[in-house]
Amino acid sequence: MPPDYLEPIITIRVTKSNGIAFEKTIVVEDGLVEIPLEEIGTDWFNPYGGPYTLQYLHPSTQDVITFNWDGKTVEGVEWNMAPGLSDITICTLDIF
Repeated sequence: MPPDYLEPIITIRVTKSNGIAFEKTIVVEDGLVEIPLEEIGTDWFNPYGGPYTLQYLHPSTQDVITFNWDGKTVEGVEWNMAPGLSDITICTLDIF
C-alpha cells in the first residue's frame, strides 16, 4: 500500500506475463490490503505465470497510483513465484 495513500478503499490490479489481469476494489485496513486469493483461483499464482505485476489504482478514476520504491518513482512492483508455491493460501509482499 503506498504510504501516503489515505483513502478507505483502493483498487488493486495484478497482471500476469500474458496480460491477463485480476482487478478488485478492496477496503484498506491499518494501511494494508489483502488480495482475496479465493476469488482469483487456486492455480492463478504459479511459477509459470510470472512475472506478476501489482499496481494500485484510484477507485474513482482508475488512474495508476505511483509510489516510491527502492529510491525510484514506480507504477507497480513485479515479482516471480518460486517452484513449489502453487498451492499458496496467503502471499505477502513487503515492499514498503
